[in-house]
Amino acid sequence: MSKRLWQVLSLIVLSTTLGCQMPSSTKGSATEEEGTAASSSSSESQAERTRRIEEKAASIARREEEIRNMQGSEQEKIDAVNDLERERRELIEMQESGGGS
Repeated sequence: MSKRLWQVLSLIVLSTTLGCQMPSSTKGSATEEEGTAASSSSSESQAERTRRIEEKAASIARREEEIRNMQGSEQEKIDAVNDLERERRELIEMQESGGGS
C-alpha cells in the first residue's frame, strides 16, 4: 500500500510541475500590463489576484514537500494528499478566473 501511495504522490507532483505552475500567473501579469492603460483600478485588482495565485502556489509547493517527508499512517497520508489536491483545484480555479476577466 505504501508503494501505491508514493506512486499517487509522484503523479501529483508531476502534474503540478508540468501543469499548474506559474505560466498562468505570468499570463495574468501580461494582462495586467495591458489593463494599466485602460484602468488603474482593474490593474490593481489583477495584481492582487496574481499575488494571491503566487502565494497559493508557493503554499502548495510547501505542502507537497511536507507530505513527501510525512510520518504517519497510510490514511493520514491519503487525507493529506486529498487536501493538497483540493488546494490545487482551487489554485486552478483562481488561475482560470483571472484569465477570463
